[in-house]
Amino acid sequence: MKDDFPAWIILTKMEIQSKEPFIELSEQVYDTRYYSFGGMQKHSPAPVEIVFGGLEHCDKDYRIDRKGFPVFLLEYVVSGEGSLTLDGQPHTLRKGCLYWYGPGVPCHLVNNPERPLVKHFIAFRSSQGSPEKLYNINRYFIGANRGGEQVGNIIDSLFLEACLGTEDSFRICCSYLDILLLKCARSEILEQHTRERAWPVFKRVKDYISDNYLELKRIDDIAAGVDLDPSYISRLFKRYYHVTPYNFLLQRKMEYALDLLRQGNMSVQKAAETIGFEDPFHFSRVFKKFKGISPSDVRSVRL
Repeated sequence: MKDDFPAWIILTKMEIQSKEPFIELSEQVYDTRYYSFGGMQKHSPAPVEIVFGGLEHCDKDYRIDRKGFPVFLLEYVVSGEGSLTLDGQPHTLRKGCLYWYGPGVPCHLVNNPERPLVKHFIAFRSSQGSPEKLYNINRYFIGANRGGEQVGNIIDSLFLEACLGTEDSFRICCSYLDILLLKCARSEILEQHTRERAWPVFKRVKDYISDNYLELKRIDDIAAGVDLDPSYISRLFKRYYHVTPYNFLLQRKMEYALDLLRQGNMSVQKAAETIGFEDPFHFSRVFKKFKGISPSDVRSVRL
């Protein structure tokens, strides 16, 4: 099988470490395909120069604890899940996530044994500075949410080109990496602009719910009141508030119902009707879910 690959496609850790002795590779992987451009005396047309890379399947007990990496290391999650801490910042890994680190940047990664990671990795150098400085991109990029399909396609093309091993593969692969980092940078700029535009819209919707929650029953009512698409409202709340707009509406209703019941002079049925629930039993179930106590128990404590 080894003869099916060009000379610089390395199939074992021992072979790649003989070419790159400063690199420490994980032993907790299998079915890995490495490629290495180390020792090739060719000039990269891009500001980045690939040293080696590959595609690896992680064992269930795969974990990484590094104080840094000798060169810059970019990784892209093809499938699986895990948790990542880069320079003290925690992140969740899933399909489409891309991240990078390098010298002096601590990396801690733990695999989800139920859904082991499969990921591409690309080690590279740059004489013009770190990707953070050169491309103005963060170390963690959720590709699944921001141009993820394009990111995955570029990385797949880079890997296939490396496996072809033609005379121009090194230059083409470096150009692919340059394009990848440029697209990540552009996506982050677009995401920042979107956040800046979306925040006032989210605040307007949230204030509308807070002012009108007694009359609102469904997300469609909210959407009609603010003249926005219901799915867009849901995305806004997921991004900024981490709950659904309907749950936020219920939270406000249950807070008001709690105040009514604490007064002691209102029945459970009347409290339910006041906040828009026709069925007092349904109201009681929802109230207990949000408050951890039944409406009748609130009245009993008050009485």
